[in-house]
Amino acid sequence: MPDYNSKNIVYHGKISTKKYGDVEIDFLFDDDAFVNFPHAIIGINSHNIFKPYHFPHIDNSWTLCYHDYSKVFDRYSPEKMVLFCIENTQNVLNEIIEDDMEEIKKEFPRYWCANDTHFYSLLLPTDTIAYIQDNWIVSPDIKVKIANGSTSEIQIFKLSNIPSIANIEWPLEEYTSFKSWINKSSSEIENKIQKYIKTMISRKYSKIKLIIHFEDINTYIGLTIEYIHSNYNLKLKANFRQETVDSIFKGKQFFHRFTIDNYNAEKIIKSNIPFDNFTFINKKILLIGAGTIGSNLSNLLIRNGAGIGENALFTIVDNDIYEPYNYSRHFLGIKYSGKNKALKLKEELEFNFPFINIDANNKSIQDIDFGYYDIIIDSTGEESLTQWLNEKIITNDLCGLFISAWIHGQGVTAECLAIPNKEEACHECLRKSEYYSFADSSLLSIRDSCNSIFIPFPITASMYAVLLIIYSLNKWFKGELTKTTFFTQKLNPVGGIEEILITKNERCPFCGKN
Repeated sequence: MPDYNSKNIVYHGKISTKKYGDVEIDFLFDDDAFVNFPHAIIGINSHNIFKPYHFPHIDNSWTLCYHDYSKVFDRYSPEKMVLFCIENTQNVLNEIIEDDMEEIKKEFPRYWCANDTHFYSLLLPTDTIAYIQDNWIVSPDIKVKIANGSTSEIQIFKLSNIPSIANIEWPLEEYTSFKSWINKSSSEIENKIQKYIKTMISRKYSKIKLIIHFEDINTYIGLTIEYIHSNYNLKLKANFRQETVDSIFKGKQFFHRFTIDNYNAEKIIKSNIPFDNFTFINKKILLIGAGTIGSNLSNLLIRNGAGIGENALFTIVDNDIYEPYNYSRHFLGIKYSGKNKALKLKEELEFNFPFINIDANNKSIQDIDFGYYDIIIDSTGEESLTQWLNEKIITNDLCGLFISAWIHGQGVTAECLAIPNKEEACHECLRKSEYYSFADSSLLSIRDSCNSIFIPFPITASMYAVLLIIYSLNKWFKGELTKTTFFTQKLNPVGGIEEILITKNERCPFCGKN
């Protein structure tokens, strides 16, 4: 709500409209910085023309919504901006119709006047009850825990359509108006709501929450009715008698409205993804390795839909232990020291994304069933293991896409090989090609007495390798990756991504002539 004070700048005048004649408008800037568009406020002498909320785009502060914030306010083009404000305000005033429900429906939660009380929800269309977890409302059929602490049950009532607000005191402040409004859509539902409220009053609840689901626009709104009555102060063990219930129900009450944004896993994933971009929803993905590349990659895969969908599965395999020296380039924090990387990565990802279907395995890779997966990603950087995986996948015709990624040397390049099917060249073909380079580990540092090689490189190198994997996945989803491709990117200094097609090598034990 705009506030008239000494810092505001107000321009007062009249705008001529076809439907309502001359309408007083105050264009109010919040300050003299002129960073944002001014508020357009119906002047006091024109209040008799309009009724807030009953006229679309006019709220109870008489502020008119006249643009969608897609345009930038250009403080250096004042004439252009003044013309934009006046013309848009005039257009809206000419178009608005009192109690136009088709227009009001488009943004009904705004007209519900919730006073900034807001919940998020994971609700299904069939739900009749749900559970409140902090500022989330969750379906009983969605087995996720969003927040710690206790939960409370809330009832959901369904209406096939939003009732018209015509001839209703709006916003709703008492049950008589609420009853008249609900009855416009369904007297049966109003009776159920009233019966529920009285049942809760009899059980000595002074604050009663309920949700209404408008099925025509799949929108949820919420209401808390707070009753004030002296009997709530009495320490009685028995429920209230019916006459007491009726007295409380008809007595002093306060309406606290709240809005609800309903989500599902797919909506959350797709909310920031352009419609033509790929997601991993309903894919079966096996990630081998939960080290620096694998752990950071897993976070991106999850945010792009891995583990989401009825048929989805995201499996992480690694039998290694997280050590404190992993901290500087690993997704996990130091509190997981001494714990299995895969199991703790699953735990962390589930905490952040509780609706995913994710599995973790701390067994040897040789014990894993590969036949179930669409995509297999090797992020271990262990070439001997990659050779074994390559043979296993090629000879058994497994998965639709096999990707292996690694860091060359001490962060010299990020490299990634993508094999779209067994008919194309394999990892051994790359090893026997001119593009293969061997990093001599004999010159690297020894971490401890058992000849454990330590390869120092920063987390930025790992992130470039992660992005190479995402880049190759994107090309595959778009149908642009049909041949085995070697992706490489120099990191010091950072260069562009090179894409090299790898052809079958005659000396390859799997792809060669013999």
